[in-house]
Amino acid sequence: MKNKKYWLFLGFFQGNMLHAQIQVTGSINKPTTIQVDQFESRKIGRIPILNHNGVKKQPITKAKGILFITALSAIELMDSNPKNFSRYIYTIRAKDGYSVTFSWNELYNTSIGKRVFLLTETESHPNNGIILISKFDRYTGRRFVKDVSEIQIERK
Repeated sequence: MKNKKYWLFLGFFQGNMLHAQIQVTGSINKPTTIQVDQFESRKIGRIPILNHNGVKKQPITKAKGILFITALSAIELMDSNPKNFSRYIYTIRAKDGYSVTFSWNELYNTSIGKRVFLLTETESHPNNGIILISKFDRYTGRRFVKDVSEIQIERK
């Protein structure tokens, strides 16, 4: 009987992962929800995690996910003048309140943007919902967000 409950729980959790949603609000034309299951996950592999002091923490293993800027592709900023895009800040929040930020320039105008992922599956962190990680950061733990629930986009 215990085994049956375990499989029911596992199936329920995996179902939530596949249908996870992230609210997107702020200075955009239309508040929306990102459905992570609408994107094809790709293999990302192992990601080492270092805290702010450079101390190794539990790495992320066997990760699959999507490029963060791919998930944002349908979002339209309120300002259509490209000269003002540099003024936008993206704040990514977890359900527990932890948040990190990226500038528009970081995401779209540097190599960092091509290494920021929303992880949909991991072997090492299976109970942490959707994870955001910036693989290009030296200290990856600073922008390692577990259980992402919201993205707020603001013009500064």
